[in-house]
Amino acid sequence: MTTYSKKNQPEGFYVYFYLRSKDSKIAKAGTPYYVGKGSDGRAWNKHQKGIAVPKDNSNIIIVESCLTELWAFLLERYFINWFGRINNVTGILRNRTDGGEGSSGLHVTEEVRLNISASQRKRIENRNHHFQTRPDGTSLSQEVQRKRVEEKTHHFQTRPDGTNLQTDRVANNTNPFQKREDGTSIASDMVENGTHHLLKNKGLVACYNKQGDYIRIPKEQYHSQTGQREEWEYVYICSKEGQRRKSIQNPKSEPSTHNKGKIPCYDKFGNFIRIDIEIYKSQFGPMENWDYVNMNSKEGKIRRMNY
Repeated sequence: MTTYSKKNQPEGFYVYFYLRSKDSKIAKAGTPYYVGKGSDGRAWNKHQKGIAVPKDNSNIIIVESCLTELWAFLLERYFINWFGRINNVTGILRNRTDGGEGSSGLHVTEEVRLNISASQRKRIENRNHHFQTRPDGTSLSQEVQRKRVEEKTHHFQTRPDGTNLQTDRVANNTNPFQKREDGTSIASDMVENGTHHLLKNKGLVACYNKQGDYIRIPKEQYHSQTGQREEWEYVYICSKEGQRRKSIQNPKSEPSTHNKGKIPCYDKFGNFIRIDIEIYKSQFGPMENWDYVNMNSKEGKIRRMNY
């Protein structure tokens, strides 16, 4: 098993855990207190206030490496959602957000941006976005969390006797990150014998071949290539040559223009609609009397909440 350090850094983007060195009021030793994503020496560099980098390198766990930045973002969000955050009383992590922020050079095409925007807009229009607040102050996300609490399946829901599912796992020695007397854990066993689900791509590099096909190859095979990178049979997907090869299979399409020159608005009944800029600018008088108001304006938010 590869041991990473500041001098022996993982390749590509990766996701990492900071583990607790001793028990605390929040959680037991060996459980993560921070989940992060980065590249190069990010896991060993100074973080934001309140997030201390472990002095013991064994408490810095590289969960997965050789990732694209998008996959690193997704894994980071997955683990933060799984362990929960202290600041919103959902778990044991000191992370202040749900993860997935930033860009670090991530290139998103205009086509992808438009697709994401259209998808989110459709969910908002249909009023089924997870975090869209309804007039009564509830949301789909809150319903999911409430259901888990009612069914007593929420990991961190405390029972009258002070226990919860998480403490049960600790008591039964089934918590993957609970350390035994010899310093090992279920998680380290799974890593050691190669059965951890995140190890299936360990030692493989995500590449594009000359035809633009996506493929993962062993690191040894990748580093054995010589000559100009443009002539390699396989190149790393995040390299310039990799992005060029990707465009062979996924040529850029012309950006959509069906919403060009229109403004997203709410009408007097709280219905979402897009209208021409000319129509929007032709309205006069107090904004609260307008037939259509910008969805991001104060009046727009009021109309959204009232209907």
